[in-house]
Amino acid sequence: MFVGYLFILVGMVITVILHSSGVFTSMLVPLAGGDVLNLMQIYELTLGSNVGTTTTGIFAALSAQSRFPAQTLQVALCHFLFNVAGILMFYAFPHTTLPIWASERFGMLSAKNIWFSIGYLLVVFFIAPAVTMAIYLATAREQ
Repeated sequence: MFVGYLFILVGMVITVILHSSGVFTSMLVPLAGGDVLNLMQIYELTLGSNVGTTTTGIFAALSAQSRFPAQTLQVALCHFLFNVAGILMFYAFPHTTLPIWASERFGMLSAKNIWFSIGYLLVVFFIAPAVTMAIYLATAREQ
């Protein structure tokens, strides 16, 4: 268990150095494909990366020449605490491995059927946002 938290810390540090969680997680993909790291290690590094990316916002809030410095820092700390809460929800307790379970199942389905991957992308990036926007617009007119 200690090693897992060490991976989270490494993910945080590397993301702080790179200033980009996207770059860091993109670097993890070939490491996963080449069996250099297993799925749990990638998961731990990604969780750390999510927390590490919040440091940019904290630095910006601390250096901002704003009329409302407390509010800018509050927003940055909310981002930080949101990502820490995600680690507590999905990693700190052993029975909350839903992301690992889902990624294994979706990976197997995608490997067997290309249409699952295409359908998943369409639903997540187009259909679900469109439905959400339609619901928002329908309820906004009523007010």
